[in-house]
Amino acid sequence: MKATLTAIDQFRTSEKKVMRRAIIAAGKELEKGAKKYGALRDGHTLQWMAEVDHPYAKRHGSIQEGTLGHPGWQVHYQTGQLLSAIKSGVGAGGDTYDVYVDTGVAPHAKYVVQGTRIMFARDFIWMASYERDVRKDMMRAMVKIAGKIFRTKGALRFE
Repeated sequence: MKATLTAIDQFRTSEKKVMRRAIIAAGKELEKGAKKYGALRDGHTLQWMAEVDHPYAKRHGSIQEGTLGHPGWQVHYQTGQLLSAIKSGVGAGGDTYDVYVDTGVAPHAKYVVQGTRIMFARDFIWMASYERDVRKDMMRAMVKIAGKIFRTKGALRFE
């Protein structure tokens, strides 16, 4: 998800700092959402997935969500390596806040997010940003920090 500040040129320097803090707060909420949806603990082990014919396999034509019981983009907790690889931080220039998977911590994460020739991609960070609860928490965090500014000079658009 991309949060865009409009009319930022109307802000004073101190207000821009508040807006940056608001973006950071929203980014931290997205990180929480990514960790929630990127580490489901619903008993779907590797053995279980083999028993149900690997619901993420491309040979099915699509992710077999009926077998999973939840949206197919969500990821199951196995070893905790992927969960510990979900990171966030202020981007270059200080105007963005990035949520990402550190492939140095979890090298297999690349294959989960981008997919392989035999497994569908599951970009759980991107998809988490569209979940109602995550969006609501992100917006709430931003408004909590920058509510007065939103009401007076600028606007925030979520894409």
